[in-house]
This record gives sequence, structure tokens and C-alpha cells, in this order.
Amino acid sequence: MKNLNENQKIRVYENMGIYELRNYARGIGVKSSTNKAKSELIDLILKIENGEIPPHNNFRGGKGRPPKAIYPVKINLNERQLEEECKKLRGMIKRISNIIKEYE
Repeated sequence: MKNLNENQKIRVYENMGIYELRNYARGIGVKSSTNKAKSELIDLILKIENGEIPPHNNFRGGKGRPPKAIYPVKINLNERQLEEECKKLRGMIKRISNIIKEYE
């Protein structure tokens, strides 16, 4: 994301799902990322990336509920279900790749 300008970053963040954006925000130091709207998260992410505000230390020592998975893992899938899940993942990867290619 370092090579993208601010408008490109905003577009990438807007195309992220809310759980994906929250996990990213948590990772770079946005405090209480689950209590914020998507637009507010994007604003805080940009401010941290630009050095306008310092990142918050989000280490909680294992307290609280763990973050929701970006893509929940399903167990005990039969072959057909596994193929369907793989197809969904390939679609997600393709969409993310297309977004990245727009900015290269």
C-alpha cells in the first residue's frame, strides 16, 4: 500500500469487507476498531499511515472475543462442498488481484 496515493488507498479500503478492514485497522493500531463505522476506520487508518496520529497498542493479552475470521473455516466438507468453497476463495483472490492491478 506504500506505493499508492491517498485516493487509491481509499478505494482499496472501501472495497474491503468490514471484517477485513477491521482486522487491518487493528493490525496497524486503530483503537477499538469494532466500534467504528467503515468511513471512520478508513480515516483513522490513513491518519496512522500518514503519521498524523500515533498507532495504539492493541495487545490485550488474550482478553475478549477473538476477531471474526475474514473467511470462516468450515470443517467436514464433502468433495462437492470443498470445490464450492475453493471456487469462492478463487473469486475473492481474483477480485483482490484486480483491485491491486488497477494501481500498478
